[in-house]
Amino acid sequence: LTQTQLHEASVWGLTNDEEKRYVQLMQNRSGLYYEGLRQTPIDILGINARDEAEREHFAELASRQEAQKVSKNIAWNNAFYKAYNQLFKDVPVVGDFDPIPYAPDHYKPVSLKPNDTLYWFIKPEHAVKTVLLPLIEAIQSTPNTTLHLMLLDVDDTGVQQWANIQQVPRELVSNGQITLNHGDLSFDALTLKSKSTPLLLLARDGASSVVDLGRF
Repeated sequence: LTQTQLHEASVWGLTNDEEKRYVQLMQNRSGLYYEGLRQTPIDILGINARDEAEREHFAELASRQEAQKVSKNIAWNNAFYKAYNQLFKDVPVVGDFDPIPYAPDHYKPVSLKPNDTLYWFIKPEHAVKTVLLPLIEAIQSTPNTTLHLMLLDVDDTGVQQWANIQQVPRELVSNGQITLNHGDLSFDALTLKSKSTPLLLLARDGASSVVDLGRF
C-alpha cells in the first residue's frame, strides 16, 4: 500500500487487508460503477461483501461513523445557534411588514394629472375588473379627467350589457367623465408598431402614450 492508501485506511478505520481489497475493487469493473457516485470505501466494501458476516461488519462500521458525524453536526448547530442568539438577541429576525403596498386594491395602473384623458381599448371577454376599478377611482379623484371606454367587436346592446356587468357608475357616464364607445375604427386608425388588447392610452398635453398593464 502507498502512503496515500495507508492514510485512507486510517481515515476510514480500515485494516490494511480491507484497504487492499478496496483498491483492487476500484481497479476492476467496480471502479467504473462507483466512480463519481460519492460512495465511501466502506460503502463499496459493504456492497461487495463476500459473505453476510463481512456485510454486517462494514454496516456496523459505517453506522458508527455516521453516528459520529451526526453527533458532531448536532453539536455544531447547537453551538452556532447559541452564539447567534447571544450576539443578535436584540435584532428582530423579520422586520415589521406593511402589506398595504402589495394589496390588489392599492395598485394604481396610472397616475393622472388634471385634464388627462384615457382611452381604453378592450373586448367584452377581457377580464378587466382589477384595472377598471382603479381607473374609475383615478378619474373621480383627479379634476377634469375623462375615461373613454372603447369596446371592440360588439354592438350597441353588447356595450350596454358590458357596462352593466362591470358596474360602470351611471353618474360618471351621465356627467361625461366616462364614455362608452364603439372602438373598432379608432383602434384600426392607431399607428402603433404593435397593437394588442387590452390597450390603455394616456393623452396628456397634446401627446399620447401607452400605459403598461403587463401586471394584469
